[in-house]
Amino acid sequence: DVTALDGLNLTIQPGELVALLGPSGCGKTTALRLLAGLDLADSGNVIVDGKDLTNVPASQRDMGMVFQAYSLFPNMTALENVAFGLKVRGVDKDKREKKSQELLDLVGLTTQANRYSHQMSGGQQQRVAVARALINEPDVLLLDEPLGALDLKLRRQMQLELKRIQTEVGITFVHVTHDQEEAMTMADTIAVM
Repeated sequence: DVTALDGLNLTIQPGELVALLGPSGCGKTTALRLLAGLDLADSGNVIVDGKDLTNVPASQRDMGMVFQAYSLFPNMTALENVAFGLKVRGVDKDKREKKSQELLDLVGLTTQANRYSHQMSGGQQQRVAVARALINEPDVLLLDEPLGALDLKLRRQMQLELKRIQTEVGITFVHVTHDQEEAMTMADTIAVM
């Protein structure tokens, strides 16, 4: 009965960091979930790189996702959490560990590889979640308020860290936030909703 999005038309350039900015309830997360394939639209299309993904299941879309609650597996180390996507795809252990360590290096957690989530700060857990989302080399990384649970100082630090990671890996990031300062600090383009 509720129309979450009506007439949304958004064009994102490859390698761009786009922030979807707006108040709670305006449809930001719905837009992200439609991109990810976690929700289906009543009408319209999702087109990525010229391909219509509207009816393609989430598991077959080349997208990674980081949620506000990082959803790390508590019984796995940081390295095992990052490697999980490759394990599911049947990649052998040596290759999984090598690539996972490279991603932990990228997010600045080289020395945290053997720690469990309860042994890491919120910012460290968030970076593990980003590394895990990047392990399968998605074309697009979707971030749903990933900094919302962090204190102000750490949130500002992580804004710069995420922008650095995005620039380094060169893939498209779509970042949902209600924080104008965060959007202006991180984004190449801001879509106000």
